[in-house]
Amino acid sequence: MNPWQKLDHVAADLAGVRRTLAAILRTRPAPIVVPPPVIVSSSGVRVTPDDLLLVQLRSSVAPANVRVRYRLRTLEGKLLEDETNVAATADRAAHSFSTQLYDGYLEELAVFATTGGPLRGQLFASAFLASPPAANVIIKRVLGSRYLTGQDGVTFPGGRQDAPTEGAGWLHTVTISNPAAGADWTQAVPAGARWLVRLVRGTFVTSATVASRNPLLRVQPGTVLYTVAQGTLTQAASLTESYTWSPTTAGEFLNVGAVTRQLPIDLRLPAAGSVLSLTANIQTTDQWSGLELLAEEWLEA
Repeated sequence: MNPWQKLDHVAADLAGVRRTLAAILRTRPAPIVVPPPVIVSSSGVRVTPDDLLLVQLRSSVAPANVRVRYRLRTLEGKLLEDETNVAATADRAAHSFSTQLYDGYLEELAVFATTGGPLRGQLFASAFLASPPAANVIIKRVLGSRYLTGQDGVTFPGGRQDAPTEGAGWLHTVTISNPAAGADWTQAVPAGARWLVRLVRGTFVTSATVASRNPLLRVQPGTVLYTVAQGTLTQAASLTESYTWSPTTAGEFLNVGAVTRQLPIDLRLPAAGSVLSLTANIQTTDQWSGLELLAEEWLEA
């Protein structure tokens, strides 16, 4: 076999190898594509950088410091934690704090009081998912709402969504300012509050001017006055009588310088409502003093 014939055989062998390799490549399985990991959230609340975590506080006491703590899982599976301390303002008005969120899932949220020891009815917190701008947000979801105490706070997931006027309120004594001589007294409900009046009491001293005085108790929930407690017993000149209006009293009683009259059981007043006296035949030097009111208070949303 001459050299040229040998080259022809080698070329034929190479062509056969190429055909075999091409056939193998055609029958090779497709490469395996591994999909990115799927992040599963326990709460299932998807958030983006366009979302705000908004916390709204209403308080009647100071100081009351609140901590806002949340945990967020990014789309890459990274767990982020953040917390902020907020001082509640004791004016019963709504004050808001907001923070921009990341792309991912909101896993946990906790809002709780850290100092001040607020009682139920004194400090109400609400948490929302909202859309900016912060000055005029659009609420997308309520995460929770509750009165903050030493034991209770707003939590998510699994927390509560309470209204500020449900459940027990803050029971406290309100000292009513003494009026001028010859004048009746009045006590207004603070803005942002709702009262259930539990008891009213005060001392009335009459001058030597002869007249039969009769103190009545009135309420003004809006623009109209209502008499809610009255009686037939009168107070003559130069006497000192203590008056108590209570829902546990049936009717009217006089006992050695003390008059007790019945108060409606469910006497509720809104913000800017008032409780006041109307003393029939009051004289210019008669004097009310030692005035107190027992109120159960809730914060109005």
